[in-house]
Amino acid sequence: QWLDPAFGGPVDPTGAVFFSDKPVGLWTGNDYIAVSSQTSPGGGGQDSAHQQIPHVKALGNEYVGAGIVTRLPSLQAESVPYRMVGTVDGTVLTFDPPSPAPGLPATIGQGQVLEFETTQAFSVRSQDGDHPFLFSQYMPGALIESRPGCSADAQFCGPGDEEWVTLVPPRQFLSRYIFFTDPTYATTNLVIVREKGKDGFSDVNVACLGTVTGFQPIGASGIYEYAHVDLVRGNVPVVPACATSQHEATSKGAFSVT
Repeated sequence: QWLDPAFGGPVDPTGAVFFSDKPVGLWTGNDYIAVSSQTSPGGGGQDSAHQQIPHVKALGNEYVGAGIVTRLPSLQAESVPYRMVGTVDGTVLTFDPPSPAPGLPATIGQGQVLEFETTQAFSVRSQDGDHPFLFSQYMPGALIESRPGCSADAQFCGPGDEEWVTLVPPRQFLSRYIFFTDPTYATTNLVIVREKGKDGFSDVNVACLGTVTGFQPIGASGIYEYAHVDLVRGNVPVVPACATSQHEATSKGAFSVT
């Protein structure tokens, strides 16, 4: 373990390289993260977050940041923090749109960390597959004065402590997912990203809902679209079938679901 310097421990080991002469798995995380953003300046209740880190060969050189389903009473987009870790020196970054956040660098090197936040959906890629990088996003802690989400009659409730998610590169998008959600949570939603195929964009169907609507374009390339979808809000499912924990999402094209 590496402890936070505030508690007398050494520095953050992000960017360290792990070698082994036998196959191993690597998990990383923090038992007490506190994440704020421009739209959640006070953060939330703090929580633990842990992710298994993919092997370097399983990383991508292109990712999509599609944000989170907003928890703001205004229903405006939340500002979402993102974190990138480079694996190869001289990795050139291309964003679409070109400037989703101010001050973004043109390159990143091995072990270097880039953190930024934005309210925009975007994609980011390097020059080729020989320059992969790790890309993840945070869900900031929700403010108390946020969109209702804990009970059907609650006027205000902060729906969400902090969370950290490793994003999937489009090269690994699939056409079918079976996944589980936690039925003890009062609010459950999905972020779906679909990729344009040779016949255009394919419908995405969530078994309990049917065909997903409301897709929005990402950047100017016309390659990706995203949709934010509620399954349950304030302990009330959008439709009764969405109250279950097991779900299925399918499409003729490639997509991801978070």
